[in-house]
Amino acid sequence: MQEGGVGVVSYRPSQVAPAVLEAADGWLLTRLLHPEEIAVVDGLLARRAFAPLDAARLSVQPVGEATLFWEGEDAAQVVDFQVARRVVPHVRHLHKYLQAPLPPEKRFYFRGNQHGRRSAASLWEFREALAEVPARTLQYHLERRDFERWLKETLHDDELARRIRKIRRRAPEQEVLPGILTAAVAGRYDELESLI
Repeated sequence: MQEGGVGVVSYRPSQVAPAVLEAADGWLLTRLLHPEEIAVVDGLLARRAFAPLDAARLSVQPVGEATLFWEGEDAAQVVDFQVARRVVPHVRHLHKYLQAPLPPEKRFYFRGNQHGRRSAASLWEFREALAEVPARTLQYHLERRDFERWLKETLHDDELARRIRKIRRRAPEQEVLPGILTAAVAGRYDELESLI
């Protein structure tokens, strides 16, 4: 692995060219339910230095666990491990996360008069609103941890929530707060947009 190489990711190994599967030195497997996919992997590993794969093992493997089958120079290795939590939203849904509007009950509502009250229905709208909402309103929400809660619980962006928490702990002056928050959110937005 230290020498580099190429990785192929597929939830349907039966759709990967047999020559590509045969050329692989290792297989990282998570739960497989479809019998055709289990049969392909089972046959592939049986032809290598591994004992025949128990097909039932993959079909009952808990979500969040994976098994690495690796053909090293000395011997074949089988390693079970826990998969780390996702750092960014699933790329397939990233565009939706950045710009698709949330339903009204999941939007972020900034404190203010009910008439003309500003809200954010996506991360893009949230970024735009930070430059328009009064600094005292931003400080109110920051101190109450409203931004952190919404980012973590509604948008499921733990990383951006962590960055906002760091800003809250630094307690910047009210007049510079809009710029600091906007820079943090815009930076995260650009970072995620580059993954699309």
